[in-house]
Amino acid sequence: EHVKEHEVITLFKNFSKALKENGILIFSTPYLQKKSKEAIELGFHQTFDIDEQKIASWLSQTNFNLESYFYQNYKTHEITPTADPKVIVICIARKRTIT
Repeated sequence: EHVKEHEVITLFKNFSKALKENGILIFSTPYLQKKSKEAIELGFHQTFDIDEQKIASWLSQTNFNLESYFYQNYKTHEITPTADPKVIVICIARKRTIT
C-alpha cells in the first residue's frame, strides 16, 4: 500500500532482480481496503482494492510463482490460511527458475 498501483510491477521486477533463483518473496498488504479520508490522511496509503486476483496478476508478470496466501487478523495478529473477514493478506511467492 506504500506505492502507487502503476509502480507495483516495477517494484516486483526489482525484487525479482534482487533475489536468487528460487528466492522467496513475502509481503503483506491490506485486503480490499477502500479509499477513505482516514487512510489517505495517514500519508503512506497509495494502493487500494488489492485482492488475490490482483496479486496473482502482478506476480505472473514479474517472474514469480505464487506459493500461498495467509491472512492476518488485525485485532489478534493471528495468521491463518483463511479468515473472515479478510483484512490483511500475506503472500508468499517464489522467483521462477530460469531454464
